[in-house]
Amino acid sequence: MSRRVAHGYVPTLIVAFSLLAACSRSRRGEQEAPAAGTGNLDSASGAGSAAPVVLEPLCDGSDRIRLELSVGHGRFQVPGASFTGPLGARFVFVDGQCRYFAGSSPLQGIRTGVLDEPDARALAEAVGFGRLATWEQETAGQSLLSCLDGPAMVILGPIAGVACVCSCGDAAPEGLDPAISAAGEWLMRLFAEGMPSTGPVRVAAESESTSAGWAEWAFSAWPMAWPVTDVLVTRTLGQIAEDAGKRVEDESEAAQLRALRAEALARAPLVPDIFIRESAAAWYRVYVRDELPDDFMAAVRAFRSER
Repeated sequence: MSRRVAHGYVPTLIVAFSLLAACSRSRRGEQEAPAAGTGNLDSASGAGSAAPVVLEPLCDGSDRIRLELSVGHGRFQVPGASFTGPLGARFVFVDGQCRYFAGSSPLQGIRTGVLDEPDARALAEAVGFGRLATWEQETAGQSLLSCLDGPAMVILGPIAGVACVCSCGDAAPEGLDPAISAAGEWLMRLFAEGMPSTGPVRVAAESESTSAGWAEWAFSAWPMAWPVTDVLVTRTLGQIAEDAGKRVEDESEAAQLRALRAEALARAPLVPDIFIRESAAAWYRVYVRDELPDDFMAAVRAFRSER
């Protein structure tokens, strides 16, 4: 199935491939012994290749991030994408305990779950978890793309990663193109199967020009006891900072903001925005983002900093 990331937002090639540039480094320590039921691969598997595959468990019991599947942002970002999707337009992160968090469109929030043994194995095999280092070495210095401005899918493991734009092209080593395709499918599957996040949210707003021309049905009522102007932000170099706005930890208030987001999604699924009108001259575009648990976000930052 050719889904890859055709419906994601377009990332720049610089972002996609610079994320992988530092992956060509020596392994941290020795290979870990395979653990039963944790998604380790064998020499007969590996996304369609008969080449030997390094034995290594996906879920090794640690708190570290073990796998990232992501689609980045790029030149054609929707408004507020830098705020609503700081980890990417779409993403899945899996830690060593098989816990995952998945993000999709700005109005759908983040979902979470825990992979069972069959799914951990199937995911590892589908995306070539045990072959990432080999693929990275085989594609060093190459630009794996079949178009210049399409979306890139990134697969990152603990020591190596690969990225393809649109598809991997004719130069891709055996098994990589199916793995990239599978990564896109797993992104959608894990998001669909996950439970909605119930933790804190972060909210920000921008003043919207009354010339935007939105119809009456496009607007929602502001549900909070405090005014929307409390979370007004300004852009820097055209972007909203990741930590802008206000972090809302109260469960009731966070639920209200998620309900506002769900209302906007139900009303206009193809418009990734929340519009508030408090008066004829006071219109706002509002962004609501689920926050990852602090420990998991720290693990994500550590994982990415190593690249």
